[in-house]
Amino acid sequence: MEDASRQGEEHNQQEREIKRLNRLYAALSQVNHAIVRIRTREELFREVTRVLVEAGKFSMVWIGQHNPATHEIKVAAQEGDETGYLNGIRIYADDRPEGRGPCGTAIREGHTYVCNDFLNDPRTLPWRESAARAGWHSVAGFPIRLGEDVCCALMVYDHEVNFFGEHEVALLEEVAQTISFGLLSLERETLRNQSEAALRRSEEKFRNIFESAPVGIFQSTIGGRFLGVNATLAGMFCYDTPEEIVGAVTDITSQLFVDPMQRTELIRSVLESATFARSEVLYRRKDGTVFIATLSMRAVRNDNGDVAFLEGFVEDITERKHAEEEILKLNTDLEQRVRNRTAELEAANSALKKEIEHRKKAQGEITRLNLDLLRQKVALETVNRELESFSYSVSHDLRAPLRHLDGFSRILEEECASKLDESGMDCLQRIRAAAMKMDTLVNALLQLSRMTRTEIDLHPVDVSAMAREIVGELAKSGPDRNVTVDIEDGVVVMADPRLLRIVMDNLLGNAWKYTSKNNDACIELGTMEVTGKRACFVRDNGAGFDMAYAGKLFGAFQRLHSEAEFEGIGIGLATVQRIIHRHGGKVWAEGQVGKGATFYFMLE
Repeated sequence: MEDASRQGEEHNQQEREIKRLNRLYAALSQVNHAIVRIRTREELFREVTRVLVEAGKFSMVWIGQHNPATHEIKVAAQEGDETGYLNGIRIYADDRPEGRGPCGTAIREGHTYVCNDFLNDPRTLPWRESAARAGWHSVAGFPIRLGEDVCCALMVYDHEVNFFGEHEVALLEEVAQTISFGLLSLERETLRNQSEAALRRSEEKFRNIFESAPVGIFQSTIGGRFLGVNATLAGMFCYDTPEEIVGAVTDITSQLFVDPMQRTELIRSVLESATFARSEVLYRRKDGTVFIATLSMRAVRNDNGDVAFLEGFVEDITERKHAEEEILKLNTDLEQRVRNRTAELEAANSALKKEIEHRKKAQGEITRLNLDLLRQKVALETVNRELESFSYSVSHDLRAPLRHLDGFSRILEEECASKLDESGMDCLQRIRAAAMKMDTLVNALLQLSRMTRTEIDLHPVDVSAMAREIVGELAKSGPDRNVTVDIEDGVVVMADPRLLRIVMDNLLGNAWKYTSKNNDACIELGTMEVTGKRACFVRDNGAGFDMAYAGKLFGAFQRLHSEAEFEGIGIGLATVQRIIHRHGGKVWAEGQVGKGATFYFMLE
C-alpha cells in the first residue's frame, strides 16, 4: 500500500511538472512570436512579462533596466504585482547591500541567480520585510544582454519555497536569451532605419542642392555628352529645361566651347588629378552669344579605377569680369588722381612751410610787441597811480584855500557891505560864486579819483528796481514835469551795487535834465543784444548831441552844452565810464541834436 501511495504521489508530481513545463514552452513560443512582430523595447518588455504571468502562470514577473552612470535599476515593465511590492524599493547593480540581491547580482555578474528561500537568504535582507508582506518565497534573476553588455534582468517570483527547479531555470534562461536576441534585432532594426532615413535625407538634400543650386551642375561622358544637368546650367545656355539641353547637345566640345582646346586641356588635368581641376572658359549659348565662366570638373571612377563619368560646376562670371575691368580702370584713374593730388599737396605743404616760417617770425615780433606793451602798461599804471594820487592831493589841498576865500568873502560881505558901493558888492558876490564853483569842481575831481581806488564787490543787482527808485526821486524834485518813463522789467546784472547806483544816477539824471525843455518828455530803460552779449541802455528824447563830438562825452569836465542851457560841471559821464571800465565793461552813446540820446553799457 505504501509503495502504491508513493508511486501515485510521484505520478501526480510528474504530471504537475509536465504541465508546468508545457506552460513554459507555450510562454517561450509566445515570446518568440512577439519578437517577430514587436518593434520597440518597451512593447517587448511589456509583452514578455504579460506572457510569463498569463501563459507561464508565474506569480509575478518584472524586468529591471540598469543605469550604468548611477548603477540604479529601474522597473522597465512588470506584471502580477498585486501587493505593490515594487513600489518604493531601491535596487542597485554595484556592491552595496541593495546591489547584492538576485537582480543586482544577475546584472553585475552576468549569470543566473536563483533564490528558492527568499526570507532566509542573507543577500535578500534589504527587501525581506516587503517580500514577507507580499508572500514571495522564491525568486530567480536572469541577465538580459544587448550584444556583449548586460543591460537588464528578467525577474520571476513565486509564493512557493524551492519553486525553481532545473527545468524551469533552463527554460527561463532560454526566455532571457530570446529577449536578448530580440533587443539586438530591435537595435539593428533601429540602426538600419536611422541609416535609411539618413540616406533618404542625404539624397533629398543632394537633390534639392542639385535642383536649386545657383551654379550649373552637370555629369557628362568624356566623349562630350551630358548624362544629367540642373536647371541653372540649362538656363545659362538658354535652354528651357535640363531635358532639352541633354537631348540637343551631342558634342559638348564643339557645340558649347568657343575654343574646343579649353575642354581638351581641362580633361587632361582632370585625368592627372584626384581632385577638381578649375579653369576660366568661354562658352557659346544656344542663341550664339558668348559668356565667361569658371568650370570646375573632376573624374568619377568605378571600382576598377576606370573613369565612369565627369562631373562639375559652371559659374557665369561675365558680370564679375566686367566689374573687375571697370574696377581696374577706376583704380588706374584713381592712382593718377592720387598722383596729381599728391603733387598738389606737396606744393601746398611747401607753401605751408613758408607760411609757418613767416608766422613764426610774426609770432616772435608779436611776442616782442606784447612784452613792450606790457612794459608800457606797467609804466602807464604807475603814471596813473601817481596822477590819481596827485589829483587827490591837489584837490584836497585846494579845498582849504577855497574855504578861506569863501569865508573871508562872506565876512567882508556881512561887515563891510555898507562901505562898498554897488560895483564892489557885485565883485564880492562874483568872488564867492567862483569859490563855490571851484569847490564843486574839486569835490567832483575827488569823486573821480576815488573811482579808480574803490574795490569791486559783485552781486546780482535789479537794475529795473533801482531805476524806478531813482526816477521816483527825480519826479519829487520836479513835480510839475510831464515825463513818460518806460522801464523794462527783470533787468538784472552782476555788478557792485553802490557803483552801479552812481552810473544809473548819472545816466537817468542826465536824461531827466536834458529833457527839461521838452513838454512831452520820454525816458526809457531797456536791454538789447549787441554782438551776442546783453547791453543795457537809457534813452531820452531831449536835447541830444552832435555825433561829431561823441568822443568828448566821457572826458572829465567836457560839456557839449553851455551851463546857461543846462547846469553841470562835466564830470558825470567821466565817472560813468570809469565805473563801467572797472567792471571790465564798455560804454558808448548815440545821439542826434534835438531828437535825444541813447547811452549803452555792457558789463562782463
